[in-house]
Amino acid sequence: MTPFTHYRSCKRLDQPALLVAAVGLIGLLVQAPAWATDRFVDPGGIDTGTCIDQANPCATIEFTLMHTTTDDRVFLAPFDEYAIAGSSALSPHPPTARGVCTAANKRTYLEHSLTLIHDIEIIGGGRACTVIDAHNGGTIFWLINGASISAITLANGLATTASYSRGGAIIHYRGQLTVSNATFENNRADFGGAIGIDDDGIDGVTIFSSIFRDNTANTGGGAIYCEQCVNMKITTSTFMRNKTGWVGGAVYAGKALRPSG
Repeated sequence: MTPFTHYRSCKRLDQPALLVAAVGLIGLLVQAPAWATDRFVDPGGIDTGTCIDQANPCATIEFTLMHTTTDDRVFLAPFDEYAIAGSSALSPHPPTARGVCTAANKRTYLEHSLTLIHDIEIIGGGRACTVIDAHNGGTIFWLINGASISAITLANGLATTASYSRGGAIIHYRGQLTVSNATFENNRADFGGAIGIDDDGIDGVTIFSSIFRDNTANTGGGAIYCEQCVNMKITTSTFMRNKTGWVGGAVYAGKALRPSG
């Protein structure tokens, strides 16, 4: 066999393999995870590094947020291994994430005034297992460009702006906000005891499988306030004992609201 013939023979054999490899590579690219970096927080950790080691987590959410970029996932202990593995945090969770907690695995984060510059995911270990308690020190989360928040309880947030304060637990400025499997309890503000939504540039608000109880707004929206929302959907969620001094004991939505379930 001449070198030329040998070359052509190899070429014919290699083409299907190259094609399969190319298709496989495309498949990997298409199926690549949407998130950028996973970061981990546990009150028993240490605030050092960039919080990417699950075995050595950072101690505070505030420190961890200093290192986040768009599409990061921030896991709050007790860690949901199901979600970390890549399954959607919005899907059914293991027992701890469904709210079966013990004294050993429950975590309480005593933090507030946490600013999220980037659109990221905050994923707890279950509403009864992962609690952020602001102790009436301020609004818990300030969302600048949207976020996804799941499997967590946000409690005792207080919007402290001198006038026209919004959102005791969350104030949302722009981008998409998604809340799932969360509990909002004993949060207070002038507008939106739990969630206050700024009207500038909101891309949409989706809330499902969440509980709002004992939140208070001095003026409007005992649990949720949004003056100009054009795309807000609330599904399979419960509102209990939320209060307001004027309008919207549970929700005040100036435009479109699509409740269901």
